[in-house]
Amino acid sequence: MKREYGEMEYHFVMIVKIKKIYNYLTNVWLYLRESNYSKETLKNYFDDEWFDDDYIESEKRKKNEVAYSNKSKFQPYRCPLCKKSWRYYTMPKGKVPLREFIGKRLPMEKKKCPKELNCSKS
Repeated sequence: MKREYGEMEYHFVMIVKIKKIYNYLTNVWLYLRESNYSKETLKNYFDDEWFDDDYIESEKRKKNEVAYSNKSKFQPYRCPLCKKSWRYYTMPKGKVPLREFIGKRLPMEKKKCPKELNCSKS
């Protein structure tokens, strides 16, 4: 493999790249640690029933969906079998059912999960 740099310059470039990767991984680790400790701190002040771990997945989905709208005309439902909430979203391919991670204590109209959501208790 032919190198564009001399031997010393090549090692210097590799060290710089390794440091960038190290800094990136350090930042990711700090972010994850901070998120975990923030949650643990809040748990000291509130009961466990106030926390729903599925909420994190919901927020990720909201940020990644191109067609997500905060003003959905479809109300959320709770499946009487699996007790999970869901609702329809308008997507480019049409009306699509997706899990809606709303607190477990919020009362909702009961309606069975559609086939696409693969209800765990049906």
